[in-house]
This record gives sequence, structure tokens and C-alpha cells, in this order.
Amino acid sequence: YRRAPATFRINYIDPKYCTHLVYTFAGLNLDGIMDTLDYTNDITNGGYRDFTGIKEKYPCVKTLLAIGGWNEGSEKYSLMVETEESREYFVSRVMRYLVQFGFDGLDIDWEYPGHRGGIPEDKENFTKLLEMLKERLKPRNRLLTAALAAPVGIIKDAYDVQEVCKYLDLVMIMGYDMNETNKTSTHAPLKRESSESNTRSTVDDAVQFYSSNGCDRKRLVIGIPAYGKSYTLADKTRHGIGNNVLGPGKAGPYLMEPGFLGYNEICESLTQAQWTTVHLKNNAMKYSYNDDQWVSYDDAETVAVKESHLESIVKNEPEDISDSVTFPETIEGNLQYPSGSHSVSMVKSEPEEGTDNSGENPFGLEKFFVTYVNKSAKPSCSKTPARNRNTDKPDETLSDEENTKLEDCCCKHVQYIYHQLSKNDVGRQKHKSILKKLPLQTKEELEEFDKSLFVQSNKEAFVSEENFIL
Repeated sequence: YRRAPATFRINYIDPKYCTHLVYTFAGLNLDGIMDTLDYTNDITNGGYRDFTGIKEKYPCVKTLLAIGGWNEGSEKYSLMVETEESREYFVSRVMRYLVQFGFDGLDIDWEYPGHRGGIPEDKENFTKLLEMLKERLKPRNRLLTAALAAPVGIIKDAYDVQEVCKYLDLVMIMGYDMNETNKTSTHAPLKRESSESNTRSTVDDAVQFYSSNGCDRKRLVIGIPAYGKSYTLADKTRHGIGNNVLGPGKAGPYLMEPGFLGYNEICESLTQAQWTTVHLKNNAMKYSYNDDQWVSYDDAETVAVKESHLESIVKNEPEDISDSVTFPETIEGNLQYPSGSHSVSMVKSEPEEGTDNSGENPFGLEKFFVTYVNKSAKPSCSKTPARNRNTDKPDETLSDEENTKLEDCCCKHVQYIYHQLSKNDVGRQKHKSILKKLPLQTKEELEEFDKSLFVQSNKEAFVSEENFIL
């Protein structure tokens, strides 16, 4: 949707940094059914296909489809959840939609129940929708997640937190867009600065509220913005937090939207003009100003601080954020977002040897990722019946628990099959009743051999170091 050189295509995504990818957005049509909001991009040009096709090379990555978003509004979602019949009508078609286009799950981004044309009953009806979706999606190993509000006031109005979290595989907290419109403020503050009001919304408040009201901390995923919020100062000599503004800041060359600057636009601005940068340690954000322009944003350093603090919450270990993490102060070259056991990079385009660069991204800072702090959000694994090696059918001799294997997730072990047993593989052959027919050639011989190992004494003898050494 952005003009060159800021165009970003699906083939620019580097999935090796991700456990989950979310395609935004689908919407609701007039019949209350999930449908594409951009048929040309999603269907005609293969957006859905290319996105879910990432799994061909990265089968561990989970691809989810989000429905909703700010521009979708709230009222038609309020109508969709209003009755059991309307909820069932929606849910019955969601699974078909996900299967048709190959998505691993659904992300609900209703902004927000009970707000923007909604009604108070939305709060209860939203929970009922999630319960119904979970019942439909779970048997087919599809994930259910939701993007939920961060301001505590909205949370109280919109969600029965304990019930909502019970049905969600991941709780995506929208830890951004919390800035004020009439004075300078950061839009994704971790904690309040000493000069800020106690009513100021923060990421930490949201995390604490969700977790203290029954939401498993290990399911919390905190959204971190890869963009800044900008203002035009009323007085360019007054550029701290809480100063008056005339309105949104000037639009950048790529987003072309007043009040917003993409991280790529911020990087370019800070290297091309005389900006002054201030690091707010409690907010764990930065702001920069030049003449009458002012912008707040996250960078590698602030993200590292947020992540370290939020990880300590998950572990229930208090931490002083003022001294928690340091990160090299740089705006160009290689930038990395430390993310616990892995890092999310925002780097200039330097393709690895042997990679296909046919979709080369023309602008400098190539990859922009929202990084999350949840380290427990591993890809879920579905279970399917184990296959009999001779018939390639489910092995009916095993119990339900034994007759499963894990698939669709990264391998911890890889087994090469099969090594054929011969008499030379065995040491002193005390148990010739087991080994007399080695090597085993026929199906019948294999079955007889397998049955003999169900006798515990035979099994122990066969695998003992004395009698069997690979």
C-alpha cells in the first residue's frame, strides 16, 4: 500500500525470526460473514496464497488471519455477536474460510466491544463468541487469538478478562496508540514519567491488570510499534512531555499520513537533519524534535528495556528498569531487537548466499517487525495417528496415547529408517529364539520379531549391551 521505495511485499518477510505471522485484515460483510476487505490483493494477486505459502519453507511458523481493525469500526461486530443465531452463523463459516485459504488460526481484532457504536451487552456477547469459536477451531487444531486493548478503562468496559483469556491461545495486548492528542506524549509507554498523571495509560498497567484478573501471564503477547506518533509544537522552544501542540506532525514521504512516521521515515529524518533525541527511562521510549516537529518512537534500545522488564513480570521477578538493559545507540547500519532467546533484526538488505533475491526490497532499512516478549508462545503441534511401517495405516495395536506422533512443528530429533539387522550386528547370541531368523526379510518375519519383543525378558536381552551393540 506504500509507494516505492517503501513498498513492503510478503516475500520480504523473513520467517526465521517468527513463531506466528498475522495477515491483516479480513472483515465482516453485510451478511455478518468473514470476507476479504481487498479482493484484488488478497485473492486476485494471491496475498492469502503467498502468505500461507510461507509454511512450505518454514513449516513451524503459524499463519493466522486477523479480522477487524480500527477502520472496520465496532457496530457491525456488535450486531454479529448480538444473538446466538448470529454468532453461530458467523462461526460456522469461519472454519471453512480458514481451511479454504490455508490459515492456521484466527485473530479477532474488534476495536472495541461496547465502544464506537457498540452496546454494554457486547462484553458478555464477545465472551460467548470466543467460547463458540474455540469449540469449533480446537478439534481441527486451529489457533484462536485476539488483539485486546491496553488502556485499563477500555479493558474494564470491553472484556470479562478471566473468561476471555480462558478461550484464547494468545492474548495480543495492543501496547501502542496510547498518546494524547492535545499535548506531546509517547504512544507506547512502559511506565509513567514522574511528571505524568496517574491516569496515564501504560503497557505495564495493562499487563498487570490482565494478569491480576485471571489471565495466564505466559499467554500475554505485547505489541510494540514499528512507527512513531508525531506532533507540530505550539511553541518550538517548549518540547518536553506534556507541552501544547497545534496538531499532528507533518506527513512523511512514505506513509504520507500526518501524525504518523514509519520507523524507516524516522531513521531517514534523524540522519538527514539536526534532531535532538531524549530517552525517557520510565516510558522506555524516545522522542526527537527539530524546529516545530516532535515524534515519539521505540528503537532497539527501548525495545530491549521493555522486553527485559516484561519478561521479569512473566517470571515474577521484580526488576529496576532504569538499569536493566543497555543497547548500542545507533540509527543506521545493523539494528537488532533482542528478544530473549532470539533477536529480531532490522537490517539493510544483504541477501544470504544462495537465496532468491528476485523480490529485492528497494529501500534501505529492509525489515520491520513487531517483536513480542512472550517466550512461551511456541508453535502448537497437532497429533495424528502413527502409521504402521508395513501397511501405512494407523497402528491398531497401540493405545490412543501411544498411537500418536507430533507433526507440524520443528524437529528435536530426526530418525533415519531403517537399519536392517543381521547376525553380524549381534554379539554373543544367547537368545537365538529371537535372532535365529536375522536378517529379517518378509512381513511375516518382521511381525514375529516385533511380537517376540513384547516379552519383557526377550526385550531386555535383545537391547542389553552384551547381546546387541550398534
